Amino acid sequence: MSSSYVNSVPACATETWICPTYASQQYCAYQYLVRQANTGTSDAGDTYYFTQPSLFKYGAGQWLWDSCGAIIANVHRDIDDAITEFRTLMYAQGSDGMVPEEISWPAGSGNAWSQMPTIPWALQAIYNKTGDVSFLKEQVPKVAAYLNWWRTTRDLGDGLVVTVHPWEVGIDASPAFDAAWHWSPTGVAAVDFAALYLKFPELKSYYSSTWDNNFTAVLEQTSAQSSLTADWFMVEDIAINTLVAAGWGVLGDLVSEYDTATAATYYAYNTAHEKAIHSRMWDGSLGQFVTTYKDQDGTWQSTSLQTVQSLFPLLLRSLNSTQRAAVLADVTDEAKFWTEYPFPSVSKAEDTYTPKYVYNLLWRGPSWGFTNWFVIQGLLYIGETEVASTAVDRWSNAINASGVWEMWNPETGVGYGAEGLGMSATFVDMLYRLGKVDSTNEYAGNGITVDDLWASGVVGSSSDGDAYDDSWWVLSYGNYSTIKRIDLAGGTRVDQIALLYGDSRSDDTYYSTHGDVGTSDTTSLTVPSGVDITQVKTCTGTYELFYTRIFYIQFTLSNGDSVSIGTTTSKCYTYTPPTGQRIVSLVGRSGSANDEVGFYGYY
Repeated sequence: MSSSYVNSVPACATETWICPTYASQQYCAYQYLVRQANTGTSDAGDTYYFTQPSLFKYGAGQWLWDSCGAIIANVHRDIDDAITEFRTLMYAQGSDGMVPEEISWPAGSGNAWSQMPTIPWALQAIYNKTGDVSFLKEQVPKVAAYLNWWRTTRDLGDGLVVTVHPWEVGIDASPAFDAAWHWSPTGVAAVDFAALYLKFPELKSYYSSTWDNNFTAVLEQTSAQSSLTADWFMVEDIAINTLVAAGWGVLGDLVSEYDTATAATYYAYNTAHEKAIHSRMWDGSLGQFVTTYKDQDGTWQSTSLQTVQSLFPLLLRSLNSTQRAAVLADVTDEAKFWTEYPFPSVSKAEDTYTPKYVYNLLWRGPSWGFTNWFVIQGLLYIGETEVASTAVDRWSNAINASGVWEMWNPETGVGYGAEGLGMSATFVDMLYRLGKVDSTNEYAGNGITVDDLWASGVVGSSSDGDAYDDSWWVLSYGNYSTIKRIDLAGGTRVDQIALLYGDSRSDDTYYSTHGDVGTSDTTSLTVPSGVDITQVKTCTGTYELFYTRIFYIQFTLSNGDSVSIGTTTSKCYTYTPPTGQRIVSLVGRSGSANDEVGFYGYY
């Protein structure tokens, strides 16, 4: 575990990081993962480590699929943290094999149901990084017991698995479940938080008070006990069923590294479950996979409404050419799922599609990180690398547009919900998988934070203009960060300071401007390769009797060259970083001019 990294992350509850390049996007994701990490000793005496979903939303526990998403991302940040988090998740496994949706530490206790079965892919990510067969031997039997729990306790006899609560699916307020609730909105405006979401805690309470969470008994009921939809949710979700079926295939691949007989058993489970999906969930007349549910009268119905779950069957190993072509066509249809910032949680063609997060109901239109990851995983499974690569580019554009969020508007890229949701960091994995990053352009901050930088302090007005902080560039690129050009504008005072940041390994650049050029005089200085900024002089003065502004600034390079703008005053300050360090970025406040400025230094 990188303890220094975990313990020295700056507080930034009101800050959204700028993430325009792959390296800085990794930095953004890693900072959230580190900030949301929890570690300690469990009541059983084990070391636990987990990533809570967010500091701003959801409880401070370990949530199953959120944790798996964090593991997949942390494989690239700190493999030891990823391994410890995986072990922590499996510590909470019950004797029947079930892993709870939400786990409280240090007790290690969980709630009464599970969640989207993403565990096999988290284990596979660890093995792909380490090649450690001993870890497989330790964990594969546990993951198999988990999938077997789904297979033996949630199969009502048709070879599929049923979920008992929308929170168990994870995609809880999806319109795919409206019919199961007997909830029939006539359009987007008819969606109402109180009418739908409050059914979720009501159902939880009903299971506990009436059935003592005995879901075997619940599932044996042939019809609902009352007309209240809050006591009846039996859904065979296409995404859940796809992940259980495909999960057996993943386990077969892993265990085949050391036990071919057991692998054959897991492959047989995969084949049987996929056969049931083709039989019960493929609607040939519609050309799509559907979700089915047991209605209150005990009859099985299906819903053809297309949601992101409809795309998960790309993960199935037995797709025929017709099915593969149909799902791929939906993925790449601009009228359905191929949006500017894919993949929307509901097809654009549906009346219930709501790209904005405006009703406080999740999964009714915005795009989500972990579902993106699985759709892209499916595209890679069927060999559609170019489509997958473009999808990652568009996902990157959403992060560039607004940062790392719980979800994004699929049309504008605006972020919604919890800032820095851990499972959105799965984006990092796809950067590596699709060859977007390697040793020449990946994150290279090595866990440094602003606390590791030399800070000059700031001069000027602390109340005017908008605050900015360019330290994220050096924190993303570390020793590889450079300043390639200095652009200044001003007259009697400094109107704009602009730096072109660079990466000595790659062509990554970011042009950071503070202030406004207007009709000012301008000057510029290119910083040669291997040359650094070693000193800055700045002067402050009074503007229009009341306002403090930056009146002068001069940058001096290690080769003796310099560039300046403005006029000196009686209040001037010279900043030189410690020996061996260089000026690496700016911090301050600006609006139409420069109100405050300071500098960071690093090696």
